[in-house]
Amino acid sequence: MMKIQGGRRRTASCLAAICVVLSLGAAACAANTAVGAANPPAGADDAGQTCTAAAALIHQALAMHTDQMTATRYGEASSLAAQLRALRAAAEDDVLQEKLDYMADAVTTLAAAVQAGDKTAMLGAQQVLGGFGKAGPVTNSLFTHGTTDWAPDDPTTVLQSGGTGPTGGEALVVTAQTSGACGFHDSPHVVPSTLPGTYRLRLWVRSVSGHQKVTVSAAEMVGKTRVNVTSTTLDASTHWQRVMLTVRPKAPKHSALAIDVSASPKKAGSCFLAAGISMTWG
Repeated sequence: MMKIQGGRRRTASCLAAICVVLSLGAAACAANTAVGAANPPAGADDAGQTCTAAAALIHQALAMHTDQMTATRYGEASSLAAQLRALRAAAEDDVLQEKLDYMADAVTTLAAAVQAGDKTAMLGAQQVLGGFGKAGPVTNSLFTHGTTDWAPDDPTTVLQSGGTGPTGGEALVVTAQTSGACGFHDSPHVVPSTLPGTYRLRLWVRSVSGHQKVTVSAAEMVGKTRVNVTSTTLDASTHWQRVMLTVRPKAPKHSALAIDVSASPKKAGSCFLAAGISMTWG
């Protein structure tokens, strides 16, 4: 399924760039951006160029997390924030817009702290940038690498990547071999080490046929103990619905965040589909 926006098709080149932003670390992001610049894909359009540019700018912003920021770098940070906001206005993909908003806000705060010479505010802004690296990219969030980094909740559940998600990429098809339960979870944890602040989990869900009660949960884990669980249950239909959960860790720096999506089907067969999983922090 191709999504039409502004008279243009979202191409595979655009989707590949979004995957770089969402699913890869800074080093891989830089490498993929460099390769893309040297070998532009056939048929690349304005949307694809926007996504590739976003990957490059986000990589620049992530570098400021560990850089020594002095007064001489105010102009650099201010300019980068303006570029991120301008690109956000041009981006058509809602997930990419969210990422660009996050980085633009963080870099704007960092620029103001640099200009004021406020070291405390500067360190806080750099921590937010570091949080993107820890919480923003969800590995294999678009299921383009099959079921890597995701696991079934029980032996009777089968996971397969297939179909098309609502914003591109593939979807995860969750199937129950028996009635009663089906679901999946992250493996390893999507956030291995939490920070103080607020995490927002977003994903798309739909049923295979008819209606299905689907529960989305985010659990804060200290070792193997759940110390905080946030969940919501929706009446999923055959139309994609976006779900968001907000979590504030009770034991930041000492805990991890784990996600689980499950249903209780009345009969065996395909239960539901999930797609476009993201976790942001700030």
